[in-house]
Amino acid sequence: MIDLRSDTVTQPCQEMRIAMFNAVVGDDSYSEDDTVNRLEQEVADLLGKQAALLLPAGRMGNLIAIMNYCKGPSAEAIVGSISHINVHESSTAAQIAGVQLVPLANQPDGTLRISDIMCNIKKPHAALNQLTETALICLENTQNYCGGVCLPLEYMDQINGIKQSYGIPVHLDGARVFNAAVALGVDPKEVVKHCDSVMVSLSKSLGAPIGSLLVGSTGLIEYGRRMRKLLGGGMNQAGVIAAPGLVAITKGYRRLHEDHSNARFLAAGINDTMIGFIYVKTESIATNILIIHLQKGIKITVDWVVESLRSVEGEFGQPCVRVLAVDEFSFRAVTNNGVSKKDIIDVLAKLRRIVAVALRGGSRVAQSTIPKLLSRDADPPQWPVTNS
Repeated sequence: MIDLRSDTVTQPCQEMRIAMFNAVVGDDSYSEDDTVNRLEQEVADLLGKQAALLLPAGRMGNLIAIMNYCKGPSAEAIVGSISHINVHESSTAAQIAGVQLVPLANQPDGTLRISDIMCNIKKPHAALNQLTETALICLENTQNYCGGVCLPLEYMDQINGIKQSYGIPVHLDGARVFNAAVALGVDPKEVVKHCDSVMVSLSKSLGAPIGSLLVGSTGLIEYGRRMRKLLGGGMNQAGVIAAPGLVAITKGYRRLHEDHSNARFLAAGINDTMIGFIYVKTESIATNILIIHLQKGIKITVDWVVESLRSVEGEFGQPCVRVLAVDEFSFRAVTNNGVSKKDIIDVLAKLRRIVAVALRGGSRVAQSTIPKLLSRDADPPQWPVTNS
């Protein structure tokens, strides 16, 4: 099977398994696990921040950041409409932190329009004391549903201008921030230098089996330790989790360019040979995520393409290829450390067979079962229905 559903599907490499077996552990509740302490310090140093906190999941890091900055009784946070925080985190900001999210439209390059942010900043005063107060701006880099695009460094300079002018902190959902650094050809510190806090994932593109970190000031991390306990994320001998993370931030980080190359190769094969059937928008090809669109007017559904890729029956044949439907007009493929260039060649060969079947009329299937949430011209999709 060739699994392109996500970069979370990878298996830990042998080096990670050995590191887990040999990990020096202590009780992280007392900050006495040397392996955890080393991982936290190394990630903080990599991103140019004061401290870091190991967490079982990235959404916990995003939530703790929101809780930290949005402490007022009427605080709200600006987020992207198709950001992970807004779409995939079970409304935890509202349910647990009591914080209202203000979703603004993500542009195709993953950004939020500066003008949109400015128009939605609220600062209550004596005459309008019923207003909510903008306490945080949340960004995502790389931006998943825009096709893994990287936020431009010049854009982050503009965000810093807003931050300085209004005194509003910036939190970055940087689950794949190391992909952004590789794609932009800069040190990770440059990508996050204007962010007050960053959440990074070890178990996505970096290939570790579990774990994320919240990175920021010493004060944020001290608060985060208390909130981690409150949220049920406290851990004891967590060095067995931290050990593969140490491998991930070195070995996993160094190989990310391979995933980017494989994604470009897959996109080129689709765009060069499947004209009139499916395509990838060239401006969104940046890292390891591809959003693959159906051409307008063809009489197939995303469901049929996804199931045909998965099927090994009849003329579809091997291999079984797993991808994820985003909406009724597009699906996602994410290259990862379990997918080689040869695998991509095999995927392209199977897609060509599927195209051949479709052209013969074998693809006429029942109406897609995916909810009709979007218009045909939606760009990018505003309410994706797949996983992270």
